[in-house]
Amino acid sequence: MAVSATNFSILLFGIALALAPQIARLPVWIVVIVAAMIIWRTRLAVRSDPLPRKWLLLALVVASVFAI
Repeated sequence: MAVSATNFSILLFGIALALAPQIARLPVWIVVIVAAMIIWRTRLAVRSDPLPRKWLLLALVVASVFAI
């Protein structure tokens, strides 16, 4: 199911609004990872590419948990 441009814009605005106060306190590597994920998701939405497979998402989550 595709996400409309309006809904996706609202989602990105909400993410930015929630993260903005935290950026000064977070380690740089977390900010970089979050920015990369947002850019990746935006690219997928703009190009109407399918979401990544479950095993790739699981690998990213596990790697992020162990990085913390």
